[in-house]
Amino acid sequence: ILFERMAMRTALACLLPVLLLATTQWSMDWTPKHPGWMARMERRLKQIRQIENTQWRWDAYMGLVTSGVIVSNFTELGFEVIEGPKNLHKLLNETLHRNMPRSGKEGPVDQIFCDEDPTFVHTGLNRKVLMDLLPLHEEWCGVKLKPAISYGLRVYKNASFLTMHTDRLDTHVISSIFHVDRDQEEPWPLVIEDTQGNVHEVALEPGQLLFYESSKLLHGRPRPFNGTWYTSIFTHYYPVDWDKTQRMVIDNIPHNWQLPVEEHGEPRLTVVGTGLLEHCASHWCDLEGPDAKEIEDEKLAEKLAKQLGVATASRDKKRVSRDDL
Repeated sequence: ILFERMAMRTALACLLPVLLLATTQWSMDWTPKHPGWMARMERRLKQIRQIENTQWRWDAYMGLVTSGVIVSNFTELGFEVIEGPKNLHKLLNETLHRNMPRSGKEGPVDQIFCDEDPTFVHTGLNRKVLMDLLPLHEEWCGVKLKPAISYGLRVYKNASFLTMHTDRLDTHVISSIFHVDRDQEEPWPLVIEDTQGNVHEVALEPGQLLFYESSKLLHGRPRPFNGTWYTSIFTHYYPVDWDKTQRMVIDNIPHNWQLPVEEHGEPRLTVVGTGLLEHCASHWCDLEGPDAKEIEDEKLAEKLAKQLGVATASRDKKRVSRDDL
């Protein structure tokens, strides 16, 4: 009997760490410490724990740890809209309309769901935009910046939508969208989460400039575009002393990230490369309130299969996969 009790105690001692690990909440050291931000990160963590596909779960953790833990915020809310430089907008708009007949196809992008691929209008102004807007970005975020890239003009077509995502950790830290022009039937808002956990829909007017902390804040245009075309130029910078790396992200992913799926009753996440998609009518359930319902959409399922292929090809080129570890 004594031997059996000792054997039972030994077995329980071996199982205890496993049981504790399985029942521990996987909370992280979120930044900032605003209650709204931390609540949103905890909710997304629950969503990720519901994901069955291990590659999707890994990709989602990479995004969550980058945004929620590694990247600190530079401004109070993480985004702001101003009127952009009028002369620069005028130059971009004139060049857009002059060159649009000669625009070319951009090719598939994992975050862009569309019936017709976006086109690209080359203006020859990317370097000018990058350098002209640099002082405005430095004034907004309060730190000295290094220019990374300005690119455009990407022309989105009718029925396009963009999954929610964050941008590159190494170079796309302080960014902007300079809206040039559009032909639309209704506003096509950018959806962005601020550093206090609130979700905003921002419908830009031509000539407006939206600053945002693009490697930290989840953003996208999950509502389908209703119109003929819509175009902006995107500009990215990073702090001169920026030292954040993907290795830091990987080192902060929980060691138990592969534990069995848990059901928390949160909206289902589909991970498409670096983007996130929910299965409500607007593709992001926060936009529909607490009573949002998931729907079955055969057309979306067809597009999703295509975009998952694009994401796989993109990951093979540039993303760290769980199989690389």
